[in-house]
Amino acid sequence: MTTRIRGKEFYIVQELLDILPVGEVSITGYLRPGRLKGIKIGRIWYVPRIELDRFLDPRYQEDIKRGKEDIQS
Repeated sequence: MTTRIRGKEFYIVQELLDILPVGEVSITGYLRPGRLKGIKIGRIWYVPRIELDRFLDPRYQEDIKRGKEDIQS
């Protein structure tokens, strides 16, 4: 279940635990430096659905390995 804010879908870390094959420490480890883009409000991270889709895209993962941030289509 996602959280909707101004018509956009967001996931919180607890929801990402059901989607990603990693734990909470790893997810926050991706969020802090921006590998997985999200917004922290108080103590809660919100990850836009579009950013989760981008993060899961194999092309993005290859760019991360090479040290790039943006995918060039």
